[in-house]
Amino acid sequence: MSTQLQALLQQQALDRQIAEMTRASLADAIGRIRTLMAEHGLAAGTRAKGAAKYRHPATGVIWSGRGLKPK
Repeated sequence: MSTQLQALLQQQALDRQIAEMTRASLADAIGRIRTLMAEHGLAAGTRAKGAAKYRHPATGVIWSGRGLKPK
């Protein structure tokens, strides 16, 4: 086997190791963030919907005043 081919194979192996270590590090960081959020009562994705402020008298369709008006 030529030394150039060996070097390329080593480079590919190192690239795979780097990618795996990056994924593991990211997963660990996300886990720690979620733990801290749970400890402090911060929950992701629990954004409350706006209370209905407007109601169409004929159809009864409600609208919070956010986003597009209902048709």
